[in-house]
Amino acid sequence: MNNKPQWSRLFKQCIRCNETEREHFAKGLCRRCYLRDYNANNPEKVKELRKKWWVKMGGVEYSKLKREEFHYAGNRSATLARDGFKCTICGNTSQLVVHHKDGNGRPKRSGFKNNSLDNLVTVCRACHVNIHRIEIQGISHEKRSIATKLGWATRRKRKQTNTGRKLQYD
Repeated sequence: MNNKPQWSRLFKQCIRCNETEREHFAKGLCRRCYLRDYNANNPEKVKELRKKWWVKMGGVEYSKLKREEFHYAGNRSATLARDGFKCTICGNTSQLVVHHKDGNGRPKRSGFKNNSLDNLVTVCRACHVNIHRIEIQGISHEKRSIATKLGWATRRKRKQTNTGRKLQYD
């Protein structure tokens, strides 16, 4: 005989998915099915509740702190302060970003991020775009001054191959 208690007083299983493993929630539905129906039938209410939760959790400021902690191990603010809150290439003080010199800011395979202060540099968005153009297209004559200024010219070389341009790191 099966001594397992009945799923709920009125129902033997979820009326939507026929599961008994999940706990009964309401109206003959398990929690997953009930919440799925509720979200589908009340999108505006759910949107408002999510917005309230977002503000309660800290909103944009909280999101920025978490992103900084994840991508820069908390060193983003220290890098900006060290560089005087200005671009190290052109001196611009608006639209500043922190760049990983070795390109390991968001590693795809190894999972290793080099977030030491020696590897981080403050640049404006325009210079940041130029830095990545250098990496993609190879170091051109007019862009070489940026790489030299940041001390990268000795570490990166352009290698021409049959398949196209590639950057080779020493």
